[in-house]
Amino acid sequence: MRWILVDHARRGAADKRGGGLAAVTLDEHLLDAGAQADTQVLALHEGLEALEEVNPQQRQVVELRYFAGLGFAEIAELLGCSERTAKREWERARAFLHSLLAP
Repeated sequence: MRWILVDHARRGAADKRGGGLAAVTLDEHLLDAGAQADTQVLALHEGLEALEEVNPQQRQVVELRYFAGLGFAEIAELLGCSERTAKREWERARAFLHSLLAP
């Protein structure tokens, strides 16, 4: 799922499709949430790549929790660790990503 979102965001930001220019709609009061979402997905992707270099297990926990929507018990079973370890890795990964993505 992560790669689908990243590819969609990259395609949307391609020069062929306006190169990141904001689309103007008839309802000017509405914000273009799609462009913001694409930017956030790309930033998250870069953050996960950086997290992979520091701690691959934390990256896996984030992908399984955020993109696959699994619970901590399911993540722990897949990764072969305790549920508490999965929660701890989630908390640490969130802190790491927050520090990278915060303005």
